[in-house]
Amino acid sequence: MGGGTGQLGGAGRTELLTAPMVPEDLALEAAQNLAAALDRLREKLARRAYRPPPRHKTRPSRAAKEKRLSEKRRAAERKKERRWAE
Repeated sequence: MGGGTGQLGGAGRTELLTAPMVPEDLALEAAQNLAAALDRLREKLARRAYRPPPRHKTRPSRAAKEKRLSEKRRAAERKKERRWAE
């Protein structure tokens, strides 16, 4: 190794920190990855399953328009009758 300087031969600090994981760590990481993947899948399925509520028609029907206009005509006639005849 390094000639008594306290350093390791070819293995630097980064190599020691990135040492291969032991099987227990791999199993734990795999379980966490699986749980995360399942959570993402649930979210995607929930978003895809959402259906917006049906839209209610807001445009007035022909009969409603005619009724409104006839009411306006009747009101106009009433006001016209109240005027003084010149």
